[in-house]
Amino acid sequence: MPLLGVTGTFFPDQKIHSQLTDEDGVWLSSKRQDVTLKVEREIAGYFKRRKLIDNQVIQKELLDGGLLVSVSVGHINQLLPIIRYWIPHIRIVSPSFLQDELEQMLRQYLN
Repeated sequence: MPLLGVTGTFFPDQKIHSQLTDEDGVWLSSKRQDVTLKVEREIAGYFKRRKLIDNQVIQKELLDGGLLVSVSVGHINQLLPIIRYWIPHIRIVSPSFLQDELEQMLRQYLN
């Protein structure tokens, strides 16, 4: 379907419109990465009160008062600034390579 009709009227692409409507944040991507975080008791209340990360879902409340939180991100920068802010009370459980990359970035920064 053309974007402009005969009269010059704009017709939005429904697929794009749906993606913009359904997206929780500003990072748009057709490929999403599912990430699981362990949130310690000290900051769990903040994650319970409101979504600090787009597409955040509390999967489980742990016996120690912490949380397992899952997120689906379109770009890693949707997640890393929040994690860095809450260090040392948050950790990437899976995929583990993201935790490794975060630790490597922090080591480079400290050097």
